Amino acid sequence: MGRPRKYFTEHDKKAAACRNSHKYYDKNKAIISKKRRRAYRKANEPGTSSTKRPSRIVEQKPSNSELNQRDPATVWIERAHHLTYQVDEYMQGKSMFQFFQDVCNAFILEESEHHQASHKQALKKSAREVTQAHITVLNSFSRSVSTYHAKVLQLAGVGSGLEQVQKVQGELRAVLQCLEDIECYAITQEERFSDLLKRRKFLFQKTFTS
Repeated sequence: MGRPRKYFTEHDKKAAACRNSHKYYDKNKAIISKKRRRAYRKANEPGTSSTKRPSRIVEQKPSNSELNQRDPATVWIERAHHLTYQVDEYMQGKSMFQFFQDVCNAFILEESEHHQASHKQALKKSAREVTQAHITVLNSFSRSVSTYHAKVLQLAGVGSGLEQVQKVQGELRAVLQCLEDIECYAITQEERFSDLLKRRKFLFQKTFTS
């Protein structure tokens, strides 16, 4: 007789995966914070060379004339929708699943026994740095949409416009959580990335479809 099912809907599965990710972070947060600080100091040492990091995309605020000529709430709602195109551009048109798969592939490559130790270390630094840079950029997007949310709430109150912004906000939050989930595993290094992928342990594998 099999075990009783704990989660029946896809929403329940995603919510459970998200909770497990937070539990994993809470359990290892001291180690994660320490290694994050160490990695940041090492990456910012004078003369430290690294691969090119993803550039930060700066969101342009609407001009006063634009806000005066049109309904201000509509302008901010459109800005939130435009942000989804910016995220898609940042990910170079890849699906969310493929984007995260590529992030993991960078770590899997460094685990390969076919690379020399020094080369593996260089790849490891690169994978960690790129992942952290992705988080920085997505945090920037998240701050922008939080600003839009506050503006729409102030100008139009609760309604369909605010719901549209909240949808974008939720999508960005899901992307960030998946990136931070990958970073947690990368920092603690408890298991090989190739094994984690096969066992579908990553949050993105439970959140997005391939």
